[in-house]
Amino acid sequence: MSSANPLNDSRHNDTIFLMQDGSGLEIYSRTNIIHHPAVMGAICALYLLIIICGISGNGLVVFVVARKKAMRTVINLFIASLAVNDLVICMFAIPATTLYTFLEGWHFGAFTCKTVPLIQAASVYVSTWTLTAIAIMRFYVVCMPGSHQHTCKSACLIIGTIWILAVGICTPYAVHMKYSTGDRGGGPRCDEDWQSFAKRSFGIFSLAVQYAVPLCIIFFCYLAVFIRLRSAAAEGLKSCQSKGGESCPIRQQRVNRMLIAMVVIFGCCWLPLNLINVLNDFFSSAIVDWDYFVLVFFLSHILAVSSTCYNPVLYGWMNENFRKEFKALSPTFSCTKARRVHRQSCASDTESTCL
Repeated sequence: MSSANPLNDSRHNDTIFLMQDGSGLEIYSRTNIIHHPAVMGAICALYLLIIICGISGNGLVVFVVARKKAMRTVINLFIASLAVNDLVICMFAIPATTLYTFLEGWHFGAFTCKTVPLIQAASVYVSTWTLTAIAIMRFYVVCMPGSHQHTCKSACLIIGTIWILAVGICTPYAVHMKYSTGDRGGGPRCDEDWQSFAKRSFGIFSLAVQYAVPLCIIFFCYLAVFIRLRSAAAEGLKSCQSKGGESCPIRQQRVNRMLIAMVVIFGCCWLPLNLINVLNDFFSSAIVDWDYFVLVFFLSHILAVSSTCYNPVLYGWMNENFRKEFKALSPTFSCTKARRVHRQSCASDTESTCL
């Protein structure tokens, strides 16, 4: 299941939670390498780093777009939606997955057993569908100029629809999550409770709708955009229809490089976890017998959620407007600029602020 957590599968939880019978003890000691202090410390450190970077970076993106009207363009509204979604991943998906395993139980109640997996799954849909919407929009702007007028109002409508559909399509996750008390010595449990055929069918459906099909659409949209811009450059179309306009090939190429980089990073980061979920749906018995399944899952999950940290870096690196706004909000930059212009005054009057 492309956006589910394999650790929520009751077939694997015998390897996650310490059981009272002898065979359970054997399984636990043989497979749970993540409970080695060094491994646990490294995993927690990586997750903490991702949470800090993801919340600070994406929070800055949302703040920049919200505070300045000039930054609330159509593209930037989609970027802000992605940033909000990454904040959700950092605040819900990462802590829930980590705590569920390391605390050896679901200690957050029955209600969150339903809602947190729903939020986790929907957040992945929001990411891929938002990237797809951006790619389609870029296709119309570059390849069919004038055919569709994109406004901030229409962008907000699309963004709202994406979020609503993502939650709606992921509702089966909430329906099939089962909360149970710790009757086997491992604490409360929050497991997926599916019929085998239904689980596999919904898993394939999720993989297609949430990952494979959107990435195919994105690929063909940006391929068409690339061909169009290359043709325009060959024809010598170097002027913009207006100052800083959308039709300038050079400007278009800069924007598209940033957007394509976002897609490539997202697709690469989430590919291993999607593969693990598919293997979990169809070859669960073999995975249960693999000593390092839980460790591999966590490494794949860390790679997947690390995608929340990269977009703000891309904006600052490849987008001039975001770079200017980030610098304007940076205390280090402001202090450096003040020292360069008023070095003596800064040193004597505002030393504590600048240093």
